[in-house]
Amino acid sequence: MKNRCIGCKREIAWGETACPFCGAQQSFFKHHKSSLLAFIVVAGASAAGGYELYQRTLKQAELDIAQKSQIQIDDAAQKIQQLESQVEALGQQLEQANQTIQQAEQQKSANTSQAAALTDDLKKKLTEAEKKFEKESARAGWLGRENTRIKKELNTLKEKVASLEKAAVINSASVPTLPSSSTPQPTETGDTPETGDSDT
Repeated sequence: MKNRCIGCKREIAWGETACPFCGAQQSFFKHHKSSLLAFIVVAGASAAGGYELYQRTLKQAELDIAQKSQIQIDDAAQKIQQLESQVEALGQQLEQANQTIQQAEQQKSANTSQAAALTDDLKKKLTEAEKKFEKESARAGWLGRENTRIKKELNTLKEKVASLEKAAVINSASVPTLPSSSTPQPTETGDTPETGDSDT
């Protein structure tokens, strides 16, 4: 069985630690030491740069989400406040309508036909006001539920961002491992050299 140099592939004697022709070390680790060290340096620099970029992007995304959610919450609160003002005004109108109906009923004995027409008109207005009041109340309730939903989505997004940050920290803590021993090189016949006669 022939023993060949791992560098120039020339035939050399068994037990040689260095090739007499090209001077290459016959240990796989020593022969490729510079390439492995360069790979480790490049991989470490790439991982550090990628992690820093990921952190900046993650923080910016969190700020954007928080700002957009806060704007939506403020808009919803403003709309709710406006609807509350409208509901209050409608309540006052209903109270005035009730007072007018009571006055019309008191005058009914003096002028029945006129009081009846006035009462019918006021009842129609009262019915329309009640429908509008119910509609505005329902709209106010919907805006309140929408505000609650937006707050829940904001909390969910914050929890996802925290989970991503935790996963990024775990991923950055992992370090690539290197082979601890040399790997025997195959010969031209496809057999592996005998480990008892080679220097690792």
